[in-house]
Order: sequence, then C-alpha cells, then structure tokens
Amino acid sequence: MRTEQVVLPEPGRTLLRRVYPLLERRLGGDSARAGYIIGGGTMLAARWGHRASKDLDIKVNNTEGYRAVSRMHDEPMLEASLDREMHAAGAHTKKRSSQLELMYIFGAQDDQDPPRIELVELAPKLRGQVIRTESEGMSFWSATNEEILAGKWIDRRDDSPVRDVFDFAVAGVRDGHALQRAMATEGTARDLDAMVERLASAQERYGAEGRRTIHGIPPQIEHIREDPARFCAWAIGRWALTAVEITRDRGQWAVTTRCRAENEGATRGRYERLEEAVEHVAALGGIANEEIDRTIAQARGDGGISRTCPGNQLSQTTGPSMEVDARGSVAIRDFGCAPSVAPTIEQAVEIAIERGWESRERAQTAIAELKELQRQVIAKEQALTLTLE
Repeated sequence: MRTEQVVLPEPGRTLLRRVYPLLERRLGGDSARAGYIIGGGTMLAARWGHRASKDLDIKVNNTEGYRAVSRMHDEPMLEASLDREMHAAGAHTKKRSSQLELMYIFGAQDDQDPPRIELVELAPKLRGQVIRTESEGMSFWSATNEEILAGKWIDRRDDSPVRDVFDFAVAGVRDGHALQRAMATEGTARDLDAMVERLASAQERYGAEGRRTIHGIPPQIEHIREDPARFCAWAIGRWALTAVEITRDRGQWAVTTRCRAENEGATRGRYERLEEAVEHVAALGGIANEEIDRTIAQARGDGGISRTCPGNQLSQTTGPSMEVDARGSVAIRDFGCAPSVAPTIEQAVEIAIERGWESRERAQTAIAELKELQRQVIAKEQALTLTLE
C-alpha cells in the first residue's frame, strides 16, 4: 500500500491538527478502510505547493458502523454533540446546507473568507484508489488528484470559480494525466469547447480575481495566476482533447476537436487562411511552435491534417502499426481497415495476435516493447510540458 508524506498549507494545516482527534474518534476507519477522506484544493496544494487553501473538504463514507452526515441530521443529539466538540476546537458558526452537507466555520467573526471544514456524505466521482496519507504525525485517507479534479469538473464546470480554473491550469503542468482522466469522466468535446469559450470571455475577470484572492504562489508559476483562464484553456487543449483536426470544408479551413468521451467531433472554428487555423491549434497545445511551418505545408499538400494530443509516435508505414499515447490507450491500424482502439497495451497485443501480427509466444515481449515506447512518449510529453512553465 502506497503512503504519501505531505505538509498541508496554512491555515488548513492548523485546522486539521485541531479537529483530527475528533474526526478519528467519530468518523475514523482503520488501516484498510477509510471512514472519511480528505480532498479538495487543500490536498492538491499539499502535493503541488501551488497555493494557499483555507478549507478542508472531508468526504464521509456511509459505511456500516460509522455515523455519516445524514445520520447526524436524523439524530439531533448526535449532531449537537459534534457541534460542541467543533466549538471547542475553534468553530464559531455551523451551516447545514442539506441533509448530506454540514459546514463549520473557524477564524475571526468578520473574516470575509474564513477557514472552514465541510463534511459531505458523497459517493466518489471515480472508482480510483484512495491514498494513505501522513502529515506531521497524523494519518488519514485522502482523495487522488484525479478524484479531486473530477469533482471540480463535474460539479462546477459551468461556472468555475477562479481557484478551480487555477487548479486546472496548474494540473496541466503538475499532473496532466490526472486532469485528462478527470475531464474524461463526463461531458463531450462540446463541453470542453464551451468551457474554453467561457474562459476566453472572462479572461480579464479571472486574472483580476486571481491576483486578489489566490495567495501563497511560488514564483515559478506566478505567470499562471496572472492569466489563469489562458493557461486553463491550454491545459484543456493539451490534456483533455484527444485529437485536433484541420480540414478543408466549403472553401474554409475547419478546426475540429475530439475527446475521449465521444467519437464525433465538435467544430471549434472556421478560417479563411490555413495559417490562422494552425495557430489556433497551436494555442491549444496540439502543435509545438517550431512545427507550425511544417504543419502548414503538410496540410496544404494533403488537404488536411490530424494531430493527436498529447503527441504520440506514428508509424509512417502502410503496414500494421500501433500508436501508443501518453494516456495509456493504443490505436491499432491495419492498412485498408478502419483503426480500432484498445484501452490497455495488453488488450492491444491480444488484438494483434488475433490479426496474426504477433505470435502467442511473443506476447510478453510485445507488451514490454510497447510499454517502453509508452514510457518514452510520457517522458517526451513531460519534458515538453516543463518547458512551458
């Protein structure tokens, strides 16, 4: 079992130390089962060190033997007992917004953005594993990065607060694969397009809000806080979209995007000049700046071009080929046949064996070769991403 060591940002760090004993006593699980799970921006900040965070988001498992938030709602004496303990730990106000959500507010009475603890009884967005986490003598379960980002994407993508926009943007640099898995949980390329459009329309507002409300920024990502909408759009284009296509349609160049959630694409824009279309795609992270001229020439010659994002290694032969990408999926192409996609390398090799490309005896060797290729692809993507900080 993997255990991570983190230091929470203030004031979440002090807040958890105050309430940790009562959380363990009332909601704690054991070494193999979580009674409660800490998530939210505070956990992202503990791992990435990218900003301060004032709240603790605590998901309560409705497991037999534990008092979950809804049960407290039905048993007033139980909730009143918790109220007294939270008050002793420093909470001055309680808010119950629903049967499944309970909030305790700490800090000064006149604080406009006070530290708070939210207890929520809520099923996880993903079925990923939780992480056993230790912090300065405290041991608890925490949500994975993709689980936290999926919650922000699913619950608030239509009206994302600036802290979520900033978290998505930083995820594009710190953990792009988690962002990719989170945004594949729900929605389509049209939802991604819609969010990019909202980011563009509110770019100045997000920049102003970021400078005013997001604190504790390390110097190397200060530029992201200055323009979180722009870098969030870049992160979506680089990690959430699986393909960007430029095609000639009705006398104009059309840019179409696709994502893992659907096969049909969404048209992002039409341009009279090919250069404008390519620059648009480059802004999404699908084409590196040094490749723009070559891409324009290729598109002119072929009448169109398809770019898979994140970048992968493509076979230039007309024979059977496998394209391994940084997401973990494999596109299998056989000349004259429609391509098929396998979600894992092992399944891709099984398809290759069925088609006669590989022998059963070579299966493990083929898997090892493809996994090494994938490792190289991921390393290449990470190296490219880091140059964009």
